[in-house]
Formats: sequence, structure tokens, C-alpha cells
Amino acid sequence: MTKKNQNRELSIKNNLKTYQGESCHKGHLGIRRIHNHECMDCMREYLRSDRGHAYKRAKQRQLKEENPFRYKFNQLRHNAKTRKILWSISFEDFCMIPMDRCPVFNTKLNLYNDDMFHNATLDRTNSAKGYEIGNVVWMSWRANVIKGNYSLYEIKAVEDYLKTLEENEL
Repeated sequence: MTKKNQNRELSIKNNLKTYQGESCHKGHLGIRRIHNHECMDCMREYLRSDRGHAYKRAKQRQLKEENPFRYKFNQLRHNAKTRKILWSISFEDFCMIPMDRCPVFNTKLNLYNDDMFHNATLDRTNSAKGYEIGNVVWMSWRANVIKGNYSLYEIKAVEDYLKTLEENEL
């Protein structure tokens, strides 16, 4: 049995899609969804088109507005997967990670805000490990960028320079 036929059999067995043996209005002879009789080939073409991309973006915007915490969870998990970093946090555990204030700047954190500097980002305290409970903490985007881009030596050098500037002004 070919892979295409195996997929067709599996789709029919799961009762999510069906093969009807008749073509759609565009001439595709493929699997259709059971609940609305949509041709899957037509749906794939639509999602690859410009209108389909706009539909996907609108759907993502809607999900972000309806449940921002779930959206952020999915976004971070997908990002970890594409970067091939271990993700072992369930959504329930994700919701339990305290997100009141940034531990570096002590500012109030928001998931999505116009002020990008204070948007909440999930930081791995030990970058050698993955995203797991005990190794992650919420912090502001600004603190995470500073922490990620500069070494402790560079940050101390800037601190010393700023202290000398401050002393010279007094």
C-alpha cells in the first residue's frame, strides 16, 4: 500500500476526513473534511496564498486576544522546538511560574504591551539546560537582552564608567 493510500485509509478510519471519489469545483480528487466537506487540496492552496496568510495572521491575533497566556506558551514552545532546545513545561506549570515583577529592574511585567522593554520574556537561568521547571524565570525583555548579549566583565566595566561619570558631576 502506498503512503498516499495509507494516509487516505487512516483519515477515513479516524472519521475526521473522508474520500468521496468525486472531484471538487477545482477538479481535485482528494480527501475532504467531514464536518464541512472542504477539499483538503483547496484548503492547502488557500493557506499558501496571500489571502490564506492574512487569514492565518487574523486567526493568530484572535487567539492572542482570547487567551494571551496560552498564545505565549505556544509561541515559546514553538520557538524552543525550532531552536532544538528541550521544552518540558506543561501549560499548568507554565501558569504557575511567578510573573509579577522583573527580578532585575523590579518593574511590572506584561505579556504584551506597547512598551516592549517591559514585556515579559521567559529566561533560562542556565543556558546549558532546556526550558524546565526550576531553570526558568520571567524577566523583562530589556533585562533578558542585556543579560544575553554581554558578559559580566562588560557589564561591570560599564557600571564603573557610569560611576566615574556620576562622581565627576558631583
